[in-house]
Amino acid sequence: MHRLKYGGREEAAGPLGEALGRRARQVWPTLKPGTVVVPVPLHWRRRRTRGFDQAERIAAGVARELELPLLAALRRRKHTAPLFRVEPERRAPLLEGVFTLRWGARRALRDRHVILVDDIRTSGATLEAAAKALAPAGVRSVRAAVAAR
Repeated sequence: MHRLKYGGREEAAGPLGEALGRRARQVWPTLKPGTVVVPVPLHWRRRRTRGFDQAERIAAGVARELELPLLAALRRRKHTAPLFRVEPERRAPLLEGVFTLRWGARRALRDRHVILVDDIRTSGATLEAAAKALAPAGVRSVRAAVAAR
């Protein structure tokens, strides 16, 4: 995971996402109609520095494996320091209002079930903040799938 995120090994993201999709199928053997895969986005500055968004690439593999649409519905509107340097109890306040819906996402997500995909889950604060940002769109449910913990 470190090489993927910081070493530019983006070719690992697709197979990792497909493996995550296979595991998701085991955990959720019957996905509800209308389910979409939504990646937790990087801020544009970090994406530009890294050259790609690892969660987006992993989510594409999940979507391929589960034969579901991939929808880049969220935007990270605030740049935050890397959260692995922040104590878990201080993460949630830093993520308040970080995510917002992209233009047109509200309509695309209404009454849908979402599989929210991120690369790593530590405290769960990022996934919780992203799920909160999806709520105004009227999603029916949000499940999280992460490549590492």
